[in-house]
Amino acid sequence: GKVELELEILTEEEAQARPAGKARGDPNENPTLQPP
Repeated sequence: GKVELELEILTEEEAQARPAGKARGDPNENPTLQPP
């Protein structure tokens, strides 16, 4: 099989400005995770 992975390295300031929830929890962005 194959795995596709995208990784972003952010500064602490960038990470605080772009919050992301656990799994599909709020805020569901950065990236937005669609239901299966």
